[in-house]
Amino acid sequence: MKPLTFIVWALHILVIYTEIIEIDPQSFSSSISERFHLVKYYSPDCIHCQEFRPIYEQFDEKIKKNESLSSTLKLNQVNCKLHNEFCRQMNVNGLPTIILYKQGKPVSEFEDYRTVEKLTEFIEKNVNEDHDGGDTDLPVNPGHLIEINTKNVNQIKEGRWFIKFFAPWCGHCKSLAPTWTELAEKATNVNVGDVDCESFGDICRKYGINGYPTLIYIERDYQSKYSGARKLEDLLKFIEENSKPFFKSVAKIEEIENEKGTRFVLVNPTEDFKRRFKNTALKYRTMASFYIFNNSNSKSTLNVYKGKNPITFEESNKLENWIKDHYLPITSQFILEDNKKWIVLLIVKNSEILNSLELKFKSIAENFDRDVLFCYMNANLYSQYSSNVFNFDSSYEWNLLALNPNDEMFYKIDEIEIENIKENLHKAKSGDLFNNNNLFMERVNGEPN
Repeated sequence: MKPLTFIVWALHILVIYTEIIEIDPQSFSSSISERFHLVKYYSPDCIHCQEFRPIYEQFDEKIKKNESLSSTLKLNQVNCKLHNEFCRQMNVNGLPTIILYKQGKPVSEFEDYRTVEKLTEFIEKNVNEDHDGGDTDLPVNPGHLIEINTKNVNQIKEGRWFIKFFAPWCGHCKSLAPTWTELAEKATNVNVGDVDCESFGDICRKYGINGYPTLIYIERDYQSKYSGARKLEDLLKFIEENSKPFFKSVAKIEEIENEKGTRFVLVNPTEDFKRRFKNTALKYRTMASFYIFNNSNSKSTLNVYKGKNPITFEESNKLENWIKDHYLPITSQFILEDNKKWIVLLIVKNSEILNSLELKFKSIAENFDRDVLFCYMNANLYSQYSSNVFNFDSSYEWNLLALNPNDEMFYKIDEIEIENIKENLHKAKSGDLFNNNNLFMERVNGEPN
């Protein structure tokens, strides 16, 4: 009996030794408030989580045997099946998700192959370098304005930043200064900084600064230049729009089928596909919505929803080019950029008319290939453009036009009916329809009057 008793006792000790501390929403902040914490978000029903469990426990055992790291790093886990809403709030978009925190603030997400070796490399890069006190990894101070210089400029590569590039002699920069300081105090979800381009010209040249002040939101490879009003509420709104999560996880595909706008849905992604999708979503997140749907009964696919019927990505395409080609919604506000596609433009007298025609216009757009764009213009906002460029008569409720950006000609269409639009587009493309050349590409872009 003694040998058997010893074996049971030894196994019991082993289980305790490799047990990862569970934390819940109530204890989360206090549990990770000191030192580094690696947190695994998981569900007991998730197959990938089940496969990763022994690896995570082996890594925990390895950390505990390392005297230096064991005093610096602790491993924890959160059960997202029990705390689903909390995991959503923490921007957990797939399971398992592994995030490194320092003193309660996220440092980096682990996105490599889930092995003990790769976890070790991840910790050595993010914990050991910080522990050694490298100049380029200075701690960020939320709620305070951060002065960017040559010593701390590399920290811009991580996290979310809204940066003002300025010159000390610039009058507009001086006027913005108190608002920018207040913005830093209120926008605690991003790092608000500034760069003196007189003192640190190399930094400003790197970001292509040629005027002051220049305000840029930066998150890894994503950059968005701000050109709106320099009021606190407008700056905060810009931050909110740009700092929203790259993508969301959904439990049921029905959750997104009835939403408006363009929706990209990645189903059961591989690690490589998820990484590529996330990097692309970062660039286009203000133009479309991105989701991940984990379903063990489906194969790995990427679909885009604009109406009822999704379009599926094919591996023969380049992912970013495909997303760029599909991010425009079925119908959108008319803004001409670098576009060579034919456009069906609905000009409406006011918002009420647009609301009454929107569903019909969208249902028609769903029946056309992606080489035709469907757009609308509210003549109440663009009265001079709609009148001078497209000859819109305000005594009518609406006008429907076919635009050819290649030669800047447009053609009137009589009815908002699918067959009528198809017929008139065919005639316009073949030169059998009367046209009006007004050089609209040169004249239509601008601010609402």
